[in-house]
Amino acid sequence: MEAEGQAGISCYTHHHRESLENVIAANAAGKQTPAVGERAREAVDLMAALNASVQAAKESRGEARRGRRR
Repeated sequence: MEAEGQAGISCYTHHHRESLENVIAANAAGKQTPAVGERAREAVDLMAALNASVQAAKESRGEARRGRRR
């Protein structure tokens, strides 16, 4: 049974691991490492994104903006 499971997962690749191995190999060879894309450098404030989404949903339903409950 265990052999079947191992054969079944062999078709998957681990892209993050491959990328990291490429960076490590480039560093070991003294080469410049690949640049990180601009989008990856942007920090995402998840709470701000959630609050904006909730506010947009409320506005689309016509709900008035209220202060915080205590």
